[in-house]
Amino acid sequence: MSDVGCASQEDVTGDLIRHNHGSQTTRLLSNSEFLTKLTKLFTPDTKRPRTCFLTQKRFTYQPNGDAIMETSENELTFKCLFRATDGHGIKFSTLVEPEETLVFQKSYSSVLRSGMIAKLKPKKKKVGKSAPATVVSLPKIVGPKRGPGVERRRRLIRRRSKILLKIRRRKVLKAAATTA
Repeated sequence: MSDVGCASQEDVTGDLIRHNHGSQTTRLLSNSEFLTKLTKLFTPDTKRPRTCFLTQKRFTYQPNGDAIMETSENELTFKCLFRATDGHGIKFSTLVEPEETLVFQKSYSSVLRSGMIAKLKPKKKKVGKSAPATVVSLPKIVGPKRGPGVERRRRLIRRRSKILLKIRRRKVLKAAATTA
């Protein structure tokens, strides 16, 4: 059989399933191998993108032939399929049995937590208000005491007195907090 465009071809051999979509192949790994490859995918690398795509869904594989009719006696249990890719060629997946789900979820969540922290972009230092920048600058009072422009002078005086009143209140509150 040959691949044609996006035509999907499945090759089932033992524990390895490959889904061929064009030139990319997805490898089915054991649970422990999946987790180790996932930690490698999460390690920061300048050559690889920071993006990771993770999917999980119920795996319903029916071999060729008649569909199994469901009855109350025949309860089916489904495996869970976990896939990981970076979007640029690295793809791998694993099938988790229902009995192993809780154990796998615990280790999977710890890998995710540690990996998400490593994938975060480094935080830039804040450039902004620092301690010296919080010093209040009082408006300079300019203008004539009488005549044209006196109203502007009065507004500046009122603004300056409001700022000084706030500063005095802060000092009183700080003094009360330290003595209490």
